[in-house]
Amino acid sequence: MPKLCTILFLVLCCTAVTAQTTIIDSLKKDLSKASTPAQRLKTLMAICDEQYSMSTDSLEHYATVARRLALAQKNPFAASLANHKIAFCMMKLGRADTALLIADRELKTNTVADRQTRDIYFKFSVLQAQVSNSKANAAQTVTTLYKILGEAEQFDDTLATIHANNGIGSVRIQMDQPAEALVNFFSALKFAAYPQYDRAFASLYSNMAMAHSKLGNIDSALFYVGKGIQLCRKIGNLTFLSNALSYQSNFYLKKNKVPEAEASLQEAIEVRKLMKEEMTYQNDQVRLANFYLNTGQAAKAVNICETSLSANVSAAPFLRLQVYEVLAKAYKALDLSKLYQETLEKIISVRDSVQQDNASTALAEMQTRYEVQKKENTIIQQELDLSRKNYILYGSLGLLVFAIVIALLSFFNYRKREKLKLDLLLQKEKDSAALAVLRAGESERKRIAADLHDNLGAYAASIVSNLEFIKPQQQDEGSLVAMQELRHNSLSIVSQLNDTIWVLNKDALSLTAISDRVKAFIRRVQPSFPQVQMQVSEDIGVDHLLPPAQAYQLFQIVQEAVNNALRHSGCRQIDILVASRDSWQVQVTDDGSGMHRPSDKTGGGNGLVNMKARAEEAGWDISWSTGVPRGTVVLVLPKTAASDR
Repeated sequence: MPKLCTILFLVLCCTAVTAQTTIIDSLKKDLSKASTPAQRLKTLMAICDEQYSMSTDSLEHYATVARRLALAQKNPFAASLANHKIAFCMMKLGRADTALLIADRELKTNTVADRQTRDIYFKFSVLQAQVSNSKANAAQTVTTLYKILGEAEQFDDTLATIHANNGIGSVRIQMDQPAEALVNFFSALKFAAYPQYDRAFASLYSNMAMAHSKLGNIDSALFYVGKGIQLCRKIGNLTFLSNALSYQSNFYLKKNKVPEAEASLQEAIEVRKLMKEEMTYQNDQVRLANFYLNTGQAAKAVNICETSLSANVSAAPFLRLQVYEVLAKAYKALDLSKLYQETLEKIISVRDSVQQDNASTALAEMQTRYEVQKKENTIIQQELDLSRKNYILYGSLGLLVFAIVIALLSFFNYRKREKLKLDLLLQKEKDSAALAVLRAGESERKRIAADLHDNLGAYAASIVSNLEFIKPQQQDEGSLVAMQELRHNSLSIVSQLNDTIWVLNKDALSLTAISDRVKAFIRRVQPSFPQVQMQVSEDIGVDHLLPPAQAYQLFQIVQEAVNNALRHSGCRQIDILVASRDSWQVQVTDDGSGMHRPSDKTGGGNGLVNMKARAEEAGWDISWSTGVPRGTVVLVLPKTAASDR
């Protein structure tokens, strides 16, 4: 009994077959009625989808016409599908290299990442695996199939997942790994409940049956091959129906059910006959004759062989040789020595003819290859000469372009360097001028501070000192008040001069330094207001530096806020907070009577107006709000920090 597993792998790329072979006749009628190229192309593609129910020659013819129409209509999708059918034909005709060439070309333009071309990508990827299997390259076949499986799972393509698992399981059967094959088959079988995937299961059930048969589970094999036969009848897939019936026949033989085995094999041959594949049909006839011979029905084997020989007088010599070999065995089994001897002589004659045909064919092929190789060598030499000339031309152009590019780069680089030098010189001059102005300003500021200290400061201190020795002649209350005011004003002048000199003597003042100055101010005024508790708190994370002018304005604002609270609020507590993180703020809080209009930024006396003016000049925000439960809160902070709040 010839091995039936040699056709296990044909299913890797199932295409829809939706009815019995009558659908092909119906489609042919539709093709003759098609009035537009688009309708004709659509019908041709539908005919090509019946690839498992027609002969290879017919499929190649329809696919070639479809490709020509698709190219004329600029329909790349249909052209790729037609090329897939042509490549499938090349594989079946034994022209594996041509099939791979078509597949490689299509895979370059149809990628898995593009949803529009993903179906075509998987079709040609599966075809590559089919071709590798037809060349008995199991390692390459499995590698390709696992690549398909990974991509199918990545892009959630169920049909490609079924094909890949079915293909891997089929190869595992050929490698005598039926248990491992069943794992892949069951991975695909979980999608069997969805009718849209029926076509993909046409051969999967048969492959599962073969796996169970190899494991010795003949009943399970018959169960699954029965499901496969039922499905193939439903979808009208003649190729896989014939295969499944052949498998069923083999399984029945193992169960010693000869009549059932004969019936299944007969039906398989009849189904194959519908496809009009003459060579395949003759192989099936030889298989049937062998079946009869092996089951003790030699007379039936003789009848099959004689019928085949009389019906195919001009058949290929190697097919006649197969028939004669079976016929000789049948005559021998029937003890027909004379006929057996005559058949042996015919076998020798046909074998010589086959060898002669093979030799003639081989010689013709060698002659053709020689002529083709000779022409190819001439073409290669011409292309080499042309390439050499092109290399010289393109090389010269390349060198010229390269030289121009280098020259342009050098020129632009030179201009860039010169411009950079000029910019550096200009910037240096600007920096020098700015530094000179800064130094002049510093020098002038220090000179003014020194003049204030040495002149006005000395005179003011002298006035304060001399006032201690002046006693009014009239000890009335008005004179005493006048002397006190004069002394107070003199001390204020000295204090203001000290504050001004303190600011002018510094290039920049930190918040800590300003806070210390405020503390000194508090110590100075505290004795005059013993009933008021005053304190300065610091929460300084980043000690920001302020220019002298801003430092002076900030100190004056705080000083004015404290004076206002002391003079007008009747407070008992004044708290000054200096806080700093990414930004800074100064807050003066009292528990006095508060302000009548704390939100009115345009109201207030001269003190408030001056505070607003100082804050505006420094670029700060200043606000007054009512404290809790009473009093006034004065808040000073930079405008950027205020906008964030």
